[in-house]
Amino acid sequence: MPFSVIARAADSAPARRFGRLALVLGGVAALGACSSLGLDLDDEPPPPCPTVRIDRDTAQLVQYAGQGRDITDMTYAIEIQGYGGACEYEDDEVIVQIVPQFLVERGPAAPEGTAPGTFSYFVAIPSYYPNPAGKQVFPLRFAFADPVTPVMAVRDDPITLTLPRDPGESLADEDIYIGLQLTPEQLQRNRERAAAGAR
Repeated sequence: MPFSVIARAADSAPARRFGRLALVLGGVAALGACSSLGLDLDDEPPPPCPTVRIDRDTAQLVQYAGQGRDITDMTYAIEIQGYGGACEYEDDEVIVQIVPQFLVERGPAAPEGTAPGTFSYFVAIPSYYPNPAGKQVFPLRFAFADPVTPVMAVRDDPITLTLPRDPGESLADEDIYIGLQLTPEQLQRNRERAAAGAR
């Protein structure tokens, strides 16, 4: 079954109020306890949010100038730093909001000054595969505030997912993955580095 919505907040309806918003730094964590609008303290608490996971193989990206792959050819190194998020259970759906955060490091071959750069990341739900709606890719543009700052944090607008559910069904076991959109070469290099580090 397809998503009802998976989009940046700026591209969808006006933002709704969500419950807890927690910043998560690192690999795997569940979003904070969900909240329903108008929830009384005596009401039964809603089920836990779906689990958001940072895909280890696609958590880093190194961009190069030209065909060189030496450290001196690096323009930018990009890493998923974490995310914030919350969810809300409705009668027949769960609304999940994720705010991805990235760390961008300037390399020796980066353009001079404050010229902007770009990269793309994805949000995917494996249980929806092979439905194309199960993965969406979001391009993100960034620019350093000055020509000397070596590292900067980049945060995108909130991503909102509306997931259908049966009445009373919990989506706590539903996995949502965040990763950087890589070429086959970039993915292979990440796996080789991870294998070398594990030895």
